[in-house]
Parts: sequence; C-alpha cells; structure tokens
Amino acid sequence: MAALPSDASERTYHRLQHTNEQALLLMDAPPDKSLGTPEFVVLSDKLLEKGIVAPEVVGKNLDQGFLLISDLGYKTAKAHLDVHPDDEIEVYEALTDLLLLTETITAPDLPVLDAKEAGDALAVTADFYLRDPTLTQPLADLMTEAYGLFCATDYTFALRDYHVENAIWRPDQAGLDRIGVLDFQDAVLAPKGYDLVSLLRDARRDLSDTLTVAMTARYVADHNLSAEFQPQFHCLALQRNLKILGIFARLALNPQKRRYLQFQSRVLRMVHEDTERLCWAPMTDVIRTHFPLDAHKK
Repeated sequence: MAALPSDASERTYHRLQHTNEQALLLMDAPPDKSLGTPEFVVLSDKLLEKGIVAPEVVGKNLDQGFLLISDLGYKTAKAHLDVHPDDEIEVYEALTDLLLLTETITAPDLPVLDAKEAGDALAVTADFYLRDPTLTQPLADLMTEAYGLFCATDYTFALRDYHVENAIWRPDQAGLDRIGVLDFQDAVLAPKGYDLVSLLRDARRDLSDTLTVAMTARYVADHNLSAEFQPQFHCLALQRNLKILGIFARLALNPQKRRYLQFQSRVLRMVHEDTERLCWAPMTDVIRTHFPLDAHKK
C-alpha cells in the first residue's frame, strides 16, 4: 500500500492492489475533520450514470470515513501537461467538453451557491488574508450585490474544484473517456460557467489569454450564449479567487501546508485582471484599496 500526495483537505489516499489485480484506492476521510464522504458516494453514482469516468465505490465505512474506490490512473492532467505541454489544447478542449456534460446532471439536493452564499463565503478572506474581521460584512455585501447584477442566470451542477490537478488524463482512451474526474464531493448548484472559471482561472497554473479565450468561446458556442456572459465569467472568477486567497492563507498557518503561499501572487494577479475586465466601480475601489498588488500579504 502506497500513500498518494495529499491536497488541501484532510483526506488522504493510499493505492493498493486488490486480489483480482484491480487497482484500488483507499480514501481515509476522518468524519471529524473531513466532510463530504457520503456526498462522494452519491455523486459518484450520478457521474457514472452520465457515462463520466469517476471512481466507483466498491466498499465503504461511512462511520469511520473510509471508502474503497476504483483507481482511475496515475497521472493527472497537470502532470501530463508538465511533460507534454504541446498537448495543452487537446487536454483543455476535452476538459471543457466534459464540464458541458457534467452541467446536465440533475441533483436538486445540492447546496446552492447563490448571491448570499457567494458573499458569505468571503468571510475566510477577511479573517485570514486581510486579517480584518471588520471587513467581513462589507466584502460580503459587495459580492452579493455583484452576483445579483452579473450572475442572474441559470444554475447548473458544478463540480466546484474542477481543474487539471483534479482530473486524471488517460491518453490511451478516446473522447471524454480520456478524463477521469476526482474530488467532486463538494459539488454545488452554481451560476452557469462556474466550473469553466475553476478550470481557466486556475490558482496553480498559468494559462495564456489565447487558450482562455478559445475555451470560453467553445463553452459560449455550445450554450449559444451572448457576449453578456463575459461579465458573469469575471464576477464568478473574482468570487472564487477572493475566497481562495483566504483559504490558502488559512492553510498556510499549518507549517506543513505553507506551500500554498506560492500560489497567492498568481491568485492576486487574477483578482486584479478580472476586476479590470468586470469594470464595476464599487468592486474596483475595494480591490485597489484592500488587495494591492504591491503589498501582497502572506
């Protein structure tokens, strides 16, 4: 049994070999530290029903937080791109097409990332990145207003943390079977395009404007959306990456997770880029005042 690298959560994974030679993973998610294990089981079934490659749960002990799941492979999409950068367009086209399919999943009991929740979620940013709890409510109110203005759209299924480190790349397969989906237990109902933002405004990887524009155009064409989608994209990106600033700052309080600080400058840069492109004065004023590029907080 071999331990796999850990992520931002308290879950750990161990790869083991089953007696029938099928590779399996043991997920260890202590219920007192890691939520979402029961949701993982339900959502795995939802994904598999759509024909999406996701881990099949072959054994479970929810009381203790253990799942035995099928092993989708060894190499994430990010690991593949690190070695094969020329495959970037192929990988991102497949990932974009897959999220279009996941958006069609019906799961009405999921939490809803509505305007109020979008604002309230930034408490972590005020507390751990800005280190000023008095800004919690003003920041929440601003984001709630922004969501109301720019994200009044259909809500769809969103994996929530959809990016190249949470996807297994399987080049020996064809079509969407090339992608194995991981880390979906925190799925939500979110404004259309949330997973696209998660994929293209990635805290851990730089993407060219050319690639971002091309994948956004692919998404817009599939949904027959108008140019009005652009403000929604930038608003969703702002909410997500402002929250990530706070989450990574909180994680870095643990000496074993200080590596998350290396991503903060990229996230902050994207916050400023999306603020400029949203071009909404109240948001511009707050970002320039409290999130200056030349005074990056660690």
